Amino acid sequence: MRFLGITLALLLASGSSVYADEAATSKRDMSKLTCGEFLEMSAPDAVVTLFWIDGYLSSKDNAPVWDAETFVEHRDKLVKICTSEDAKGKFLFEEVEDLN
Repeated sequence: MRFLGITLALLLASGSSVYADEAATSKRDMSKLTCGEFLEMSAPDAVVTLFWIDGYLSSKDNAPVWDAETFVEHRDKLVKICTSEDAKGKFLFEEVEDLN
């Protein structure tokens, strides 16, 4: 658990100034994000996307709790789905809907 927290902090800090400038001016339609695009993201972008997914799923459950184990489980499931043979064109958001 501690390793995950340190890793996330380092990933976010490594590109924080550049990423913060880019994030302030960009938007992403999460319903159109494909598995292929997700897998090609930089590490900071992927982490932010995973946190967005976690927040989205938490709000659906009406449970504003961050759970590191669930976060990792969701990440692992999405990577497994997106690395399957026919997944490059799949929309990540559709797969997210099935995570809970």
